[in-house]
Amino acid sequence: MHRCSTWFFTFSLLVICGCGDATPVKLPETATDPSPINNVAATKESQSSVASQNPTPKFESLNTLNPTVEPQDEKNRVVESINRAPEQLMISAPKKLSPLQTQAVATMKKAATYYREKVATHGGYVYHYALDLSRRWGEGVATPDQIWVQPPGTPTVGMAYLDAYSATGDTFYLNAARDAAVALVYGQMKSGGWTNCIDFDPKGTRVALYRNGKGHGRNVSSLDDGQTGTAILFLIKADQALEFKHEAIHESVQVALDALLKAQFPNGAFPQVWDEDTVPDPPVKQANYPDYDWRTEGRIKNYWDMYTLNDNVAGSVADALLLAHQVYGEEKYKTALENLGQFLIQAQMPEPQSGWAQQYNYDMQPIWARKFEPPGVSGDETQEAIETLMTIFALTGDTKYLDPIPNALAYLKRSLLPEGKLARYYELKSNKPLYMVRRGKKYELTYDDSKLPAHYGWKTVSKIEQLEKKYEILKAGGLIPKPKIEEVDTRKILSSLTPQGRWISTYNGERLVGQAKMPVGEKYLSSEVFSSNLSQLSEFVRTPASTKSPQKKTNTKKLPAPSSTSRSKKTKKSVSSGTEVTLVRNGKPMAIIVTNGNPKESQITAAAELQEHIRIMSGATLPIIKENELRPNPSKALILIGPGKLTQRLGVVAKTMEPETFVVKTMPNVLILAGEDGGSKRNARNGTLWAVYDFLQDQLGCRWIWPGETGQRIPRRKTIEVPSLNIRETPTVKIRFIRLLAQDKHRVGYEKEGIGRLLDLGKTYDKISEDERVWSRRMRLGRSFKLSYGHAFTDWWEKYNKTNREIFALQPDGQRRPRSKSKPDFVKMCVSNPKLWDMQLAHLKKYAQQGARGLWVNACENDGSGGFCVCKRCRSWDADPNTALTSLPSVEDGSDIDGKPQHSNLPESLSDRYARWYNELAIRARKIDPESKIIAYGYSKYRSPPTSLKHIEPNVWIGYVGFNAYPRPDDYKKMSTDEWFGWSKLGATVFLRSNSLFYLGEGAPYVTSQQVAEDLQFQVQNGLQATDFDALQGYWAATGPTYYVLARMLWDTEADVEQVLAEFYDSFGPFQDVAKEYYEYWEKFTVGLGNNKNFINLKRPDRMRAYSSIYNEAVFRKAESILNKAKPLAKLATEEERDRFENIVFGLQHGRLLAAALKDGKTSTGLAGKRLMAFRRKIASRNVLNVYWVISKEMRYRVFN
Repeated sequence: MHRCSTWFFTFSLLVICGCGDATPVKLPETATDPSPINNVAATKESQSSVASQNPTPKFESLNTLNPTVEPQDEKNRVVESINRAPEQLMISAPKKLSPLQTQAVATMKKAATYYREKVATHGGYVYHYALDLSRRWGEGVATPDQIWVQPPGTPTVGMAYLDAYSATGDTFYLNAARDAAVALVYGQMKSGGWTNCIDFDPKGTRVALYRNGKGHGRNVSSLDDGQTGTAILFLIKADQALEFKHEAIHESVQVALDALLKAQFPNGAFPQVWDEDTVPDPPVKQANYPDYDWRTEGRIKNYWDMYTLNDNVAGSVADALLLAHQVYGEEKYKTALENLGQFLIQAQMPEPQSGWAQQYNYDMQPIWARKFEPPGVSGDETQEAIETLMTIFALTGDTKYLDPIPNALAYLKRSLLPEGKLARYYELKSNKPLYMVRRGKKYELTYDDSKLPAHYGWKTVSKIEQLEKKYEILKAGGLIPKPKIEEVDTRKILSSLTPQGRWISTYNGERLVGQAKMPVGEKYLSSEVFSSNLSQLSEFVRTPASTKSPQKKTNTKKLPAPSSTSRSKKTKKSVSSGTEVTLVRNGKPMAIIVTNGNPKESQITAAAELQEHIRIMSGATLPIIKENELRPNPSKALILIGPGKLTQRLGVVAKTMEPETFVVKTMPNVLILAGEDGGSKRNARNGTLWAVYDFLQDQLGCRWIWPGETGQRIPRRKTIEVPSLNIRETPTVKIRFIRLLAQDKHRVGYEKEGIGRLLDLGKTYDKISEDERVWSRRMRLGRSFKLSYGHAFTDWWEKYNKTNREIFALQPDGQRRPRSKSKPDFVKMCVSNPKLWDMQLAHLKKYAQQGARGLWVNACENDGSGGFCVCKRCRSWDADPNTALTSLPSVEDGSDIDGKPQHSNLPESLSDRYARWYNELAIRARKIDPESKIIAYGYSKYRSPPTSLKHIEPNVWIGYVGFNAYPRPDDYKKMSTDEWFGWSKLGATVFLRSNSLFYLGEGAPYVTSQQVAEDLQFQVQNGLQATDFDALQGYWAATGPTYYVLARMLWDTEADVEQVLAEFYDSFGPFQDVAKEYYEYWEKFTVGLGNNKNFINLKRPDRMRAYSSIYNEAVFRKAESILNKAKPLAKLATEEERDRFENIVFGLQHGRLLAAALKDGKTSTGLAGKRLMAFRRKIASRNVLNVYWVISKEMRYRVFN
């Protein structure tokens, strides 16, 4: 290897409809055998293979992912994610799974197995768990004998299992759901419903009076936070899935539904809680304002016995009644639902406050609940009432349930807060947003939102736009479409599962449901995340494969034209026409760039980059100030750069974002460009900077096709207006790394080689070095986390050859030593030696004892193709005979850096030996740190996957040193994809450690954009999380389109390569067609070389020596004739465009001079060599190509003296 060293189903009010031909399916006996209420042990399931048997889905999913909900509305989000218009259970026909669906099925099973077998207690679940399962949280700390009913507890997880069963037919999920249902049956109250928790310990602190006679104490059933409603919903679905044969579950549902109907008031309302007392029968009234001073009077101690809408009581009850009517077919459930709808009509407050309150007394006046919950019109409950009315209309078709909605929507629009959210409470009559300030245990009313108690959700996300759309569709008689499952979200879920089968969350200080107490930064397991991910994967598996994108160009997206302000990204987005923010008008600044009071270095850079690009574009310089220096100026728009008090006030909270995530969002006269900027100073993440570059690129049409000014295309316009935007992106490829070759550390090497005598290693080198860094940054090459690896033992011979020689490879002569005395850093290890393993794990033990977790162990063997151990123990680990590497395409991967391959009795592939070494380390490392990972290479004589080893431990990451050849023959492509799949199928996480860019030409035109894009798309589609390309040679004029395609598509992984190339060519203005024809000519030429065995079989130095024949004059004349077509277009071009096109001309000139100089086998001799050197000095600062690297590589190939 080279040494050039680096997530509410926001119910879209689904109108129940058929789902294809329904075919009954007989369930296995293991799923239908009744179990005693107290029997929560899991039976052993038949684990049918989905991929091979093409199972029949059983019913539709309830849950899907909606990542746009803000964290402060966690409680509402959890309840709503479960309680939205259920679909009738359907049985559908079998279908064939795509490869990605098959992968999703495997991921679902792995995650569900861990959650059921390791996390569940008594068949149930709580909200959050410490990673070692030593701590558990529901509403507060939970014991192992306690499970939670309130979402996202046991019913939430149970419904996710049913989703998975529906999608796969695997009875493992049905039995897991049955266990959860049985747990709920145990904790059903004598009064017929549930409270938030079930305590299986008869002496436990949360035990209640259970219907089974095993509890004692309170007998209060609760509808708060979806407790009873969600439990009923889940049990109905479980009852149906079990074909109504599980007696305990079926009986429990019927008891619960009867109790629910009994609890309903005659006017259709429901209380927050009920026991077994008789429900009052007050007179029916219309909602009205209190005729007393509500601030000091009218408090009711038992407010929970009154009419309640708080925390989506109506929505969760409506969902349960609707599903009960659909499944059991009894009219009483529909009648109860209609009565609930009639209550909602009566509960709507009079104009102009035509919303709903949380709680009403029997006179239908808003009342106090808890001491921090005042009477008022509620933004959140109003949205929930609208959704519930639409649910009831969907069942009944009676438009009276739609009639209250227009006035309610208009009220909500009038009540929006400046940041676009809704207040939880609006003061009666005045409609002022109403809050509380807390002083000790005392709460006081206030209009000030600056010091809100953190334990409560005082503001909620507005859903006005979505509600309006649903209302209009229903009013017109249409069907609300189901949310589309984006493949990119599916891939993110698949890639985020750990080898242990866990989706791990990190606490960043946000308000969690249940308000779990844990330190910031702690990693934990979330039942909400597990359930959401499992349900989304289920929906993806259930989706017909034929609706997905074609295999060859998967997930392509249309990118905007250079001057366009449109947006089309497969991310959370909203783009509309019309101007929302004006940055520049007629060349004059109309906006101020605002950072936080203490901006990070990357945020300062982001502000400066935005300012400079807008200056060049329009001539206007926008001032940059800090938010603590900001003075009111209504005439100026604000561009908020990075997280700060202002962005947080507007609802953009970066600390809750995934690494490197960014937001581009507009509000009236405000543009927010902010992202997650965590990490250390040395390993900083740059979400804010990515937001700026995304805005410049996709909204303003800026391009950076190569480094420096000639590669920078900034469209000119005197007025810059920004439409309504709401964009949020998180990178799919978490590490996007391409090694650079013009940095300070390379300068040292160039000096040693004597290149300083030929070229300026001062200011000229400084310029191209900075240009290279800036280009890399603008292309958003970066990382979400750090991988620590590299050839691990380069200094071990020097350190340990006298004390621990037994850890080094035994050579054929009986000595343990390096292959060559002059190259001790290439020494190989005796990988079967336990002493070596102990030494490798020593640092892991040290830091794990100090509390560190998630550590990496570097097991990357030293470089080279020889010197491997021949000891008996290592040999016994080999698969002999093995797959012969000589039978595979012969393409250089860099491993011959230590000389020609050795002749020994070793098999051609040592992969079984090395993979077993990785496994031995992985098993031992997990015992020290359960979150540890082993990182190693698939390279050299251990590049191909093992043939006799049956699996790779799940905490092993393999840096696959493949996809090295461009142009690549078809057999090489097949070999690379087969080897990638080979390592992956055995269980390893595979990332790309490719030397391909190192071999991408030698300074003459050399273009393989299509092949590079095709391979990258394959890798992304098959789990790519990280790349390490060695290395960017900087042949910008010769290979520029390929570099641009690779860098752009490492972030925009779904991009269409043709449109990425169009970006590149459009940057040449009137010359764009000429540039396109020119580079397509060279791409056809280069790809043709890949099918020429005489070329492919040549070693790189020999290829270069043959350049005068390969790149002959006829080849150059054809290229020159294409460029000549640009001459009449010059007068139409700007000076920048002419300068940019000249780089292409220089690239052709260099290739021609290079081929001429190589006629005698050297680039440095004779008149042709002198001309080449003079030309290289001329173009050194222009980013035509990195002339320093060109010469250094020629020295390596010994064609430059």
